[in-house]
Amino acid sequence: MSNKSNSDNRSNQLNPNNDAYHSSRGGSQYGEDDDDSQHYGRSGSVAPVFHKVEVTRSATYGFGAVSMAGEAVFVTATFHATANSLCPDPVRDCEYRLDSYLDAFIPYARSHLLRALGQNAFALFAVFDPSPGRMPFHAPLFLDDVEKTKEAVCLAKCAIVASTLRPVWQQTEANKKFREALSSVAGNRRAAKAPEEEKQDPEPFLKALREAIGATSASLGEFQVSYNGIISSDDGSVVLKRLAELRLTPTLETEPELQGGMAWLTVSHPTHPVAP
Repeated sequence: MSNKSNSDNRSNQLNPNNDAYHSSRGGSQYGEDDDDSQHYGRSGSVAPVFHKVEVTRSATYGFGAVSMAGEAVFVTATFHATANSLCPDPVRDCEYRLDSYLDAFIPYARSHLLRALGQNAFALFAVFDPSPGRMPFHAPLFLDDVEKTKEAVCLAKCAIVASTLRPVWQQTEANKKFREALSSVAGNRRAAKAPEEEKQDPEPFLKALREAIGATSASLGEFQVSYNGIISSDDGSVVLKRLAELRLTPTLETEPELQGGMAWLTVSHPTHPVAP
């Protein structure tokens, strides 16, 4: 029996139509896609290899400010965001990181422009965003059409507007009656009325900001967006140092391109207060 069994096994291993023929050679007659086949010898499954491809998106944003003295400045900054191609939507991931980084960068840009103007308060401060999904209080930035960017400048697109430049709020009759009713109920507990501010015409300030926008505007540099789109304390220290170095750069009010794109383009306009 033993000799016959060995003979049958030998015959099976020599028969290409028999599983023993393929298993003895480390394969399967059904190919690599057969889940039920067994592999012997040196055969084995091979894990798929994923090639990691990085997707990068860059965007340039603008920041403009006008002092109460009518001096205006406009600067730009470029952000670079990188996402892994294994993300479900790497392009959208880059856009999300750019938006998050912009929100984190605005306070740094605002403080930088405030110090550059030597003021403690803005007349106007605006953020210019080239993306179609920009915030409603951000002005559009058209890098290839400066005039179109200037036309979009208005009070509604300014993130900060001085109280003296805001339109006077007109009370309706219903609102007046409501306030009178509250005053009668409160009796003598009336709050002290704040002195009325002397209103100013916002148009000269808007004009100064429009004229500060140009193709030769100063650049704050290029910044790499972090993986989560936020600015850590360490990254913030680096940003502050870079901006401080820019403020130490000598400035020119004409031909800012002579400073390698880092000069301040400042425009001054006389402002005249108008009666409310």
